[in-house]
Amino acid sequence: MARPKSKGPYVPLAANYYMDDAILEAGPEAELLFVRILSFLASVPSDGFITDRQLRTIVGLGLRNVPRRIESLLNAGLLAAQSGGYVARSWQKWNRSTEEIGRLLAKDRERKAQDSGVVVPNSKRNPDGIQEDSALQSSTEQSSTEQTPPKGGAARSRATRIPEPFILTTGMREWAAAEVPGVDVDRSTRTFVDYWRAESGAKAAKRDWVATWRNWLRRDAEKTSNHRPTPTERAMQTAAAGRAVAGRTITTLEPKEIAS
Repeated sequence: MARPKSKGPYVPLAANYYMDDAILEAGPEAELLFVRILSFLASVPSDGFITDRQLRTIVGLGLRNVPRRIESLLNAGLLAAQSGGYVARSWQKWNRSTEEIGRLLAKDRERKAQDSGVVVPNSKRNPDGIQEDSALQSSTEQSSTEQTPPKGGAARSRATRIPEPFILTTGMREWAAAEVPGVDVDRSTRTFVDYWRAESGAKAAKRDWVATWRNWLRRDAEKTSNHRPTPTERAMQTAAAGRAVAGRTITTLEPKEIAS
C-alpha cells in the first residue's frame, strides 16, 4: 500500500498501540487524552514536553475529568511530571528532537537557496533550533538556540537576531526551575521574545541567545526579590491577615499572638 503524501506534521503510532500494557492500565478515557497529547506534541517543537496549561485548556478541551485522566496517565507511566508540565513516555525514542529538526530545516533552506541562487544568512552560523514557523507557540516556546562552537574554538560565531521561533527546551525549563524558581518562565520568555523582536540595530544581535535568556530571567528573579508591595497589594495582605485571625480574641497587637 502506497504511503499517502504528508500534508503536515504527524506522529508515529503503532497499529497495535492499544494493546500496550500501560495503555490498558490507564483506561480508554486516559487513552484518548494520550493520543491527543501525541498529536499536539507533533504539531509544535516540543521534545515531548507539554505544559500543564496546554494540556488542560487545549488538548483536554471538550473532555470531562481531565485531571483524573492525567492522573491515570501518570500512574501508568505514560506521562512523567516535570516543572510546569509533563513529558510523554519514549517521545524522543520515536521522534526527532527539536535540535535535529532545526538542523534538517537549515540544510533544506541551504539546498533551496543554492537552487535559487539566494544567499541565506545564519544557515551555517546557527543551524540549531531555527524553525520555519514564524509564531511563538502558545506557551510552548520550546527551543534550542544554543550554537555549536567551531572546531578548535578559533573562530567566534557571529551575532544574529533572535531565532524565529525562539523555542524553550526542556533543558532550559529545568535550568529555570533550579536557578530562578520564583520566576514565571512562560510569561518572562514571552516578554523577552517581544522585547528583542521589537529591538533594532546592533544591540538586537547576540552571539548566544540562550545565555541572553538566562540573564533576562536572572534579572526578573532579582526584581521579584526586591519587589515592594503596592498600596493595593498591602491592602490585600492586610485583608488576608484579618481573615486569618477572624473569630479569635486578640488582646494585644503583638505579632506573636496574631500569628499563633
